[in-house]
Amino acid sequence: AQFRERCRSCHSQVAVPHPDLAASNCISCHMPQRRTDDVVHVVMTDHFIQRRKPARDLLAPLQEKDVAYHGDVVLYDPPQLAQPERDLYAGIALAMDGADRARGISVLEKGIAAAGKAAPLEAQIELAAAYTAERNPRAAADAYRKALQIDPGLPKLHYNLGRALDQFGDAQGAREQYEQALRGDPNLPEAHNNLAALLARTGEVQRATDEFQSAIRARPINAEAHDNLGNLYAGQGRLGEAQTEIEAALQADPAFPSAYNNLGKALGLQGRLDLAIGRFERAVQLDPNYAEARYNLGRTLHAQGKRDAAIAEYRRVIQLNPSLAQAHLSLGVALGEKGQVDAAIEQFREALRLRPDDREAQSDLQLALEMKSTRR
Repeated sequence: AQFRERCRSCHSQVAVPHPDLAASNCISCHMPQRRTDDVVHVVMTDHFIQRRKPARDLLAPLQEKDVAYHGDVVLYDPPQLAQPERDLYAGIALAMDGADRARGISVLEKGIAAAGKAAPLEAQIELAAAYTAERNPRAAADAYRKALQIDPGLPKLHYNLGRALDQFGDAQGAREQYEQALRGDPNLPEAHNNLAALLARTGEVQRATDEFQSAIRARPINAEAHDNLGNLYAGQGRLGEAQTEIEAALQADPAFPSAYNNLGKALGLQGRLDLAIGRFERAVQLDPNYAEARYNLGRTLHAQGKRDAAIAEYRRVIQLNPSLAQAHLSLGVALGEKGQVDAAIEQFREALRLRPDDREAQSDLQLALEMKSTRR
């Protein structure tokens, strides 16, 4: 009634046909509730006052859209900037959300070079992030080093530099940067987690365990750290603890493919193959291109005697990752069991091409060649 009177103070007369002005609800027609276009599960009151209510059902479910923008960007406010600020802003805008990352990198580099020592820290950080997104960790590391020259006291920059170094194989450099990040911020969970993963790869199991636990203390719902710790426990044969940690990862992130894969491995090691298959299938459902989970699914199906299903998974793994020697070897074994000796030999030879010193592949190839010779 309050808002109706506000409306009638300006609109004492309306076009007919129209509900009775003294009793009608102006808001429901002229400011209707509707679903938002950008957050499709949200309903809001549309404060754009319209003359006529739209004919469509404004509350009908909408299909979620996930279409990234690709193309040029233009300056909005202010409309003009002097160089090199123009290149710095345009480069960041092009690179940050992937509108045109390659061009954004080029424009950013130009702007940073022109600005010289006056180049802002943010531009250098965004250049490094763009290189990371383009899977160029060496260039990213160089950009992060330059950012640290501007402000060496930022723990997250040391962490990001460590991650870039880790990606191109500088384990020692990465370790130093992770540790530097933790000296600046002892509660940085990402640094604890990545340092732990590095330590696990180099055989420092106890310290890796401590670092994963520190990551979890810093962020208890850290799905990646729980998953990594569970995988580390599984490698030590601590299967109950492994399952507990991986299930905690899935409580934090129920759509985490790696956790389903690792849980499947832990269950498989306990001999619970049906349950393991279900977890591997869930990992593949969430990420159809997850080669490791598909391989583990194939191996478990194979162990249950479901050879044809296993062969299909092995072939899919090889499509995704042709350089995975173990997949060629397992496929060869399954084909040999079906009597397809020539096809098996082909797979064993491919496994040996990829991994010449693999004794299992050498033995299987020799056995298959003998079987072929005997049949002749």
